[in-house]
Amino acid sequence: MMKSFLMGLFLCAGLSACASVDYAAPDPAAEMVELYQQDMQRAAIDLQLARRARLYDLAWPVLKENVALCPQTKTSIGVVLAGREDLGAFVGGIDEDYLTRLGYGDDIKVLHAMAGSPAAEAGLAAGMALLAVNGAELETRQAETAVAAIVEALDEDESVTVTIRDEAGTRDIAIEGVETCAAPVKMSTSDAINAMAATGDIVIHAGMMRAADDDTLQFVIAHELAHIALAHRPKVIRNSIVSGAVLYGPVLYAGGMVADTVLRLTGSQRSGSLSSRALAASVPYMNEFEAEADYVGLYMLARAGGNIDAAPELFTLFATEKPESTWLLYTHPLTPQRYAAVEAAVAEVKAKMAAGEELLPEKAE
Repeated sequence: MMKSFLMGLFLCAGLSACASVDYAAPDPAAEMVELYQQDMQRAAIDLQLARRARLYDLAWPVLKENVALCPQTKTSIGVVLAGREDLGAFVGGIDEDYLTRLGYGDDIKVLHAMAGSPAAEAGLAAGMALLAVNGAELETRQAETAVAAIVEALDEDESVTVTIRDEAGTRDIAIEGVETCAAPVKMSTSDAINAMAATGDIVIHAGMMRAADDDTLQFVIAHELAHIALAHRPKVIRNSIVSGAVLYGPVLYAGGMVADTVLRLTGSQRSGSLSSRALAASVPYMNEFEAEADYVGLYMLARAGGNIDAAPELFTLFATEKPESTWLLYTHPLTPQRYAAVEAAVAEVKAKMAAGEELLPEKAE
């Protein structure tokens, strides 16, 4: 690659054939560039960690208060750990060498203790170094080792003692775990205003976090948890196999997307998306699964003490960011339809609250 570049540069210079610049832009000193680079990297790290802290804090009550609706649960203390390599991945791929230059050591650190969690109430805080779990020193600097040790301790007696180091020194902290829904919460750096739970994790895109306020974002978290609790992913896989869509579905869907794009570019009128029609035809109940996650997710939000009145505004957000969603069906129910359905569910939940009834969604007949 370098040889080809130098050869091209030589030919340009020799033949005087390559165009050159007309104005001489300043050429800053390398030291100044490095200082700016470090400032930008620190700002990027701070921003990404602040976003994650917000996400974790909003997710904790949703996970904790919906154990009755989650088939799979776990004992948790509500802490997120990260080694230097993990930190680089969390903040969007900053290389370990750059993190070292910025002063980040190789200790396993507390990235965040979720607000209201046992970890936070016991005094764990971001920046603390984790040295040992139940008296056993950690053999590696990989966060997954520490997480595994904590999980094992909680499985044995629902409590754990961690040894931490901070500015006040080194000390042991005993923490009692609580039962929560077993659904890891993660953040993607994608700019898409979207979220997903296709892998068994709740994944919220950075674009969604920028666009949504706290109330709306918490409903998104509850919606994705509902997908996991209701086993929508294995149901979709099962339906795809039964209908044969596992073989022909991707081809139909891709063809529908191409057709949608052509129709949009040509300005042709459509009463519905061809890709969504292909998906609905090949995977039965796809749209119904999405509507069910809206409904059960609203109950999950209410059980967590969230602002259910703000839940329908998620679909106002979708409508303003993607106007076509108000009339053109894609892989989800129409945005106005979802708004109206969630608004009706809000009234249902409020009636149960007023009557002092347990907040459980109604089963389909």
